Amino acid sequence: MWYAPQSFNWANYRRNAMDSIEAYKKAGQEPQENEMLSVALEYASHGVKGFFFFSYQDMLESPVKEWIPIRWTAMKNISKALRSLEPFIMSGEPITEIRHKDIAGEPRIVGKGNYRILAICLSPENNEAEFTLPEKNGKLQSAFGFTQNQNGVWKFKGQAISADILNQGELAAEKKRRRSNSGG
Repeated sequence: MWYAPQSFNWANYRRNAMDSIEAYKKAGQEPQENEMLSVALEYASHGVKGFFFFSYQDMLESPVKEWIPIRWTAMKNISKALRSLEPFIMSGEPITEIRHKDIAGEPRIVGKGNYRILAICLSPENNEAEFTLPEKNGKLQSAFGFTQNQNGVWKFKGQAISADILNQGELAAEKKRRRSNSGG
């Protein structure tokens, strides 16, 4: 199953939005890296195996030229994160819901095997959940810093549309970069 997540600004399709930079900025919101990745991870958590982000052409047509390299870098980072999840995405193992306690909002916590856990929230509000994992999962690390382990209890704090990947360290280097890019 394939999915085409949105990677474009709706301003590209709104009347008169392309007339000026000011009109473009008012007509739509530039998609952020964590938002695009979060939506892709939500679909991966439902069994999607392939992603075709829409659309490269829309990115190039943006009248706000300084946004083009930012979005292109975001797309490369998202591809890298999805590629790192290839064992999760492509394995035949079932995706399981991880029991958790919702503190705020309704985040989704899923796992596959004992090496990848995804924490995802797609609501505009902040989301928070607590959960525990069996020892078989080993020592996991948060890829993007939204999930912390405190005395054996994992705490996910998602900021609006956001996600985190718990893994055995493959994306640990991404954590610092993502935090600096998101201003957190």
